[in-house]
Amino acid sequence: MEYEIAEFALNKALELGADYAEVRLENVNEDTFVMKNGIAEDSSFSMLSGISVRLMHRNMLGFGAVNSLRKEDILRVINRAIAMASSAGAANGGIASEPAHESRDIVPQKININDVGPDEKLSYMKKIDDEVKDIFEKSSRFLSLEVTGSEKYILTSEGSKIYSFTPRVNLHHYITLMSEKRSAQKYWQYGGVGGWEIMSRGDTINEITASIREIVEMINKGEKMDDGKVDVVFSPELTGIITHESVGHPSEGDRVLGREAAQAGESYLTKDMLGTRIGTEAVNVADDPTIKGSNGYYLYDDEGVKARKRLLVKEGVINEFLQNRESAAMMGVESNGASRANVFLREPIVRMANTYLEPGDHSFEELVEGVKNGVYFKGFNEWNIDDKRSHQRYVGLQTWRIRNGRIEEPLWAPILEISTKGLWSSVDAVGKDFEMHPATCGKGDPIQGIPVWMGGASFRIRDVRLG
Repeated sequence: MEYEIAEFALNKALELGADYAEVRLENVNEDTFVMKNGIAEDSSFSMLSGISVRLMHRNMLGFGAVNSLRKEDILRVINRAIAMASSAGAANGGIASEPAHESRDIVPQKININDVGPDEKLSYMKKIDDEVKDIFEKSSRFLSLEVTGSEKYILTSEGSKIYSFTPRVNLHHYITLMSEKRSAQKYWQYGGVGGWEIMSRGDTINEITASIREIVEMINKGEKMDDGKVDVVFSPELTGIITHESVGHPSEGDRVLGREAAQAGESYLTKDMLGTRIGTEAVNVADDPTIKGSNGYYLYDDEGVKARKRLLVKEGVINEFLQNRESAAMMGVESNGASRANVFLREPIVRMANTYLEPGDHSFEELVEGVKNGVYFKGFNEWNIDDKRSHQRYVGLQTWRIRNGRIEEPLWAPILEISTKGLWSSVDAVGKDFEMHPATCGKGDPIQGIPVWMGGASFRIRDVRLG
């Protein structure tokens, strides 16, 4: 990388009056392949390089970026960022202080993403398509594969110098199955940080085909259930979307402070709610960027803050919020390394990484055995949540009736509508199992899609109404 141009940008920002500055130099190479019903429809090979400068002037932040490394273009960006900060109005409290860090993190690859050609990647996708079609011919199959290498260098006026290279492989599928009376659609994502070995292990194909067979069972045999109160056991797939949406997003410091209200939503939490109980003692929700191989992996965030595990809910009580340096300063705390941008052209904002429900002390069998009348939610077809993340709705896809401690007949699309506090306050047991699944989290304006993992343990809730 051209480290000298980053030094130039940092020094110029300080010379022109910035009290603080950070520079992010980034090169991203991405190969994308799209296949629809077994036919390769699109492929693209892109390289995006550039630099961003974020600075503080008169206690206000300014940001600018350019996909050019010419000094005159960078100087123009710095002047624009200073002008932005100067015209921003009243001071907002600045940013939280951070010690200097030096780090070099190169994610290892067993099979280098650059050693795998387009034919092999398309052949892999075609194998998935063929296997799904063999299970259920009357189907529509859309597959998208993204293989990315991201090289990043962060330099701050506090003395931080942080280099990282992160290879990432993600496969998305949208599969629609249709019978004469029913149809079902499954969207899911597979992948993480590392080389092509993420896909070559064969686990992904087995997971997809097993999921499709279950959905076929729902279409052919699923029974409608009557409205009423039951117990529910959730798989890690449901755990993931529930923790991500009802704990992760409302815990973001910028949402708590109201900054995100007009862009991506509000939060039912306020900065005074630390220590407030929202669930039972069995509920512990964490967000941890440092999990190796995870889709949301990083060791330092885009403001140069060292990443760590954040325990958002501890024994049912709000324990901490996700913070960048700006929100942390406004709340009088330290940043916990939650500042991310999806590319150098975007300002880093408060984001999740890998959000999950921590395991408990029950086996999955014990969760089920403790239910006389209930439902096992393994997969979902639809989810909705309100703007403040206080009320939510989940429509089951792979779901079965539980009777007297046994999983029995399949059910067709049971619906759970419940408040966030009502859901977490109904948890009486959490499983020992632990699974994480990749996803792409959207937030910001312009929108920023950020790679994350979500999941955790299975868990059980008591006496809730399904329809």
